[in-house]
Amino acid sequence: MFVHVRPLVHTEITPRFLLGEIVKQLGYATHGVSGLPQAHAMVGSLLAHLSGEAVFFPSAFLSECEALSQSDRDARLDWAIEQVLGIWQEVDESYLRRLLQVPFAKTSH
Repeated sequence: MFVHVRPLVHTEITPRFLLGEIVKQLGYATHGVSGLPQAHAMVGSLLAHLSGEAVFFPSAFLSECEALSQSDRDARLDWAIEQVLGIWQEVDESYLRRLLQVPFAKTSH
């Protein structure tokens, strides 16, 4: 993942600032993926990859997951978390869980 951070003038770039920039950029639309927010594209691609599916159409995979019942979707996300932790043991499970839930969260406008 690449995060572009513009340097601050006369200000120290702190971990808090960097984390804020990452979160902000994850909300930006992904070019070439029908305007899907980057966080959604990342989650859709990861879930597709873990399932052995094509990662090039994350919105299609997310649509399939969204069509599942809440309990089936939760089971799939739990399975994905186990898979990721099996590969990258240093991943924080609580943050991973929250990230994987982002595309399926109900938003209020």
